[in-house]
Amino acid sequence: MSPYEHDKDKLQSTAAPRSIEPRRMLTEAQVLDIVPVGRTTLYQMVKDGRFPRGTYISPNRRIWFGDEVAAWQNALEEGNPHFNPVRGRGRGRRRLSVVKAAVNPPDTS
Repeated sequence: MSPYEHDKDKLQSTAAPRSIEPRRMLTEAQVLDIVPVGRTTLYQMVKDGRFPRGTYISPNRRIWFGDEVAAWQNALEEGNPHFNPVRGRGRGRRRLSVVKAAVNPPDTS
């Protein structure tokens, strides 16, 4: 046995087994079910680099890999500059008297 064969056996025994599990492929409709945006917004996000690019598997069929979409979702939570848990949630409901005054202005005659 040559010294190279011994090293080859050693490498094969210590190498990590490769996973042969396929990656999940998502169609446009499935991505739009997961991500709460419209089709135009999705493609604008892809164009701007804010969402993973899809892969064409045929001339008219684009897919996204599920693990890339999941990684995008996780990254969105971590580095989102728009997320502030203590921010206000708008002006709230207007008081009824303000609404009535706007609809029926006081009579000044």
